[in-house]
Amino acid sequence: TRAVRYLKSRSDDFCINPDRLIVCGFSAGAHLCSMLAVHFDEVKDKDPELDKISARPSAAILCYPVITAGEYTHKYSIQALLGTDPSQEEIDFCSAEKNVTSSTPPCFIWQTEDDNVVPVENSYLMAQALRRAGVKFSHHVFPTGFHGLSLPNTDFFAGNFEGKYTLEQVENAIDNVRKGSSIDVSEERVKELIEQFDKEEDMSVPEDEAQKIAATYKDIQGWPELACSFLNKVLN
Repeated sequence: TRAVRYLKSRSDDFCINPDRLIVCGFSAGAHLCSMLAVHFDEVKDKDPELDKISARPSAAILCYPVITAGEYTHKYSIQALLGTDPSQEEIDFCSAEKNVTSSTPPCFIWQTEDDNVVPVENSYLMAQALRRAGVKFSHHVFPTGFHGLSLPNTDFFAGNFEGKYTLEQVENAIDNVRKGSSIDVSEERVKELIEQFDKEEDMSVPEDEAQKIAATYKDIQGWPELACSFLNKVLN
């Protein structure tokens, strides 16, 4: 909430429109965005001036989102937040679909039907909750694609991420997993993460092959345009 309030408070400095501040997140990041979308008015800021500013984003883009802490959750995302033995109250609070109200901002949601990490039911739960509350939304479920596709174009599969900084936080997290430091998850999960990242192999492919792979995800490549079209309709 502070990030939204801070950006709004300095909208002139950042050359942004405070009435068109949109949050976008992927997977667990989308859960963070969904929490902001449903709990924005429940957090008071220690700075009295910032506290006067609404933390409500204008809209949220939720990409293959973790939404629920219930039956269809991604357990490791919720464990990172609540530990391994959360109370029902904590589970309900962290289930965005249970906290949607008519004040929740419009949401654009997309996921793939065969998401192999976060069950596709997550995006359906959010869409249904928005529908019941009368909140504008756009919900897209693509037929196939693995979790974490981001923008599955040629650059994505060729490993052209426009600079090392885009992967810096992931690499820092992996290093901490290997060192056993600053990782507040179960021992079982630590072992799984070490096995997952142990080889440090380059997952990129030659550009001609990347083009062929990207062509199979042409439908998903259009999600930014779909999102922009939706936002232009609901925010004008």
